[in-house]
Amino acid sequence: MTEFYIRIKVIPHAEQRYNTVGDYEVLEDGTFEIRVSEMDNFRQVLAIAMHELTEFLLCQEDGVTISQIDQFDFAFEELQDPTDMKEPGEDPSAPYHRQHLTASAVERVIISSEGIGWDHHDHKIMSMMTDRARNEKAVEK
Repeated sequence: MTEFYIRIKVIPHAEQRYNTVGDYEVLEDGTFEIRVSEMDNFRQVLAIAMHELTEFLLCQEDGVTISQIDQFDFAFEELQDPTDMKEPGEDPSAPYHRQHLTASAVERVIISSEGIGWDHHDHKIMSMMTDRARNEKAVEK
C-alpha cells in the first residue's frame, strides 16, 4: 500500500454525497477524506469514522476500488425505495460486502465500549437518513 494522508471532516448530514452518515473518497491531491455527518457526540463520529477507515483499508488490501464502491452505492441509492434505509454495503451483491460487515463490527465495538448503546446509535442514524429522504422527496414535488 502506498502512503496517504487522512482527513476526517464532520459535516451537516445534508452535505453528504448521498444519504449516508459516513462516506470517503480520495481527493485530487491524494488525501483520503472521510466525511461523517454531525452526530449527538464525538464518540458516535469516531465510531463512524473508524468504520469508514476500516472498510477503505480492507477494500484497498482486497483490490476493491473506490470507483467500484461509488458505482455500486449510487446505483443502489437510485434503485432503493426512499423509505428503506438499508445501507448499500449490507447488500450481499456489494463488491465490498465482507469489508463493510467487518467495519460494522468495529463500529459496534466502539459504540458498545463507550456505553452509548447500539440501539441509540442506530436510531439516530436511521432518523437522520429518514429525514433527509423525506426532505429530498418533498423537494422533488
